Amino acid sequence: MEHLTELLNSWYPLMFILSVGVALIIWIWAIKKKTRHDFRQAAELVLNRQYRNGYLSKDELQSRLQSLKKRNFNE
Repeated sequence: MEHLTELLNSWYPLMFILSVGVALIIWIWAIKKKTRHDFRQAAELVLNRQYRNGYLSKDELQSRLQSLKKRNFNE
């Protein structure tokens, strides 16, 4: 019984470190995904503003929006 208690007590720090590591990896992944989404949204806003101001035609706007979707900004 003492051996089991000693074994469990020695695993607590290791399990804590592993759980913190997993939490950090998930947090970094979520930040990366959010950043990609924000960049894509900003690019779409810029393109729409250029279209409203007359710098882009409707066809050019559509083609650029399609190329944005094909890039690495996938969600």
